[in-house]
Amino acid sequence: MPDVPPAGELAALRARVAELEERLAARDAQLEAAQARLAELAEQIEELRRRLGRDSSTSSRPPSSDDPFTKKPRDRSLRRKSGRGPGKQPGVQSSTLRQSPDPDERVECWPVACGACGADLSGAAAIGMQKRQVFEAAPPPPPMVTEYRVVTKSCPGCGAVTEGVAPEGVTSLVQYGPGVHARAALAVCAHYLPVARAAASQVLCLPLYGSLPLDAVDAICDIILSGARP
Repeated sequence: MPDVPPAGELAALRARVAELEERLAARDAQLEAAQARLAELAEQIEELRRRLGRDSSTSSRPPSSDDPFTKKPRDRSLRRKSGRGPGKQPGVQSSTLRQSPDPDERVECWPVACGACGADLSGAAAIGMQKRQVFEAAPPPPPMVTEYRVVTKSCPGCGAVTEGVAPEGVTSLVQYGPGVHARAALAVCAHYLPVARAAASQVLCLPLYGSLPLDAVDAICDIILSGARP
């Protein structure tokens, strides 16, 4: 059997254990109080940080209340530079708009009067004609092609040659119409589509004639942004 301490020593040990348990209970209470205080202080710090982070862009405060020494972060675009220059890229196959052999509509542009003497040319014979086509985007593809036939007549009175006048804006033998210009500008300038995607036939409704050249889309956007008419 183990040695049993005397009754007096045993009582002293029990009293010591009771005292230590009381101290531990007191320490536990102090620790819980300290943890509660830390949590309260952490909430106060978070609230102060939130208040300090407020400015005219994140609250109803006026801009004059913003800290003049705090520099606001700049909005950075996620788009990155591709390193490529504008327009057609080297090695990319080029495409050229060509006249359609079967336009959807033909408009005769007859000269009304002689450009030299003013004589009536309604009965004069045509001696020449120049075809100018405008490719216009139509909702159902393929695009509608309008051919303006600029007729040249010879005056029976004086023999002068007078050419008919095409509508305003029809200046090339083949060109895109204002509707194509508007669609390209809307896709690139308003919807911020890449030029290559905006030139795709699905966007501009030109499936039978391939995609628009990249330089053509760039030129259209330059015209729109400069305020000039096509």
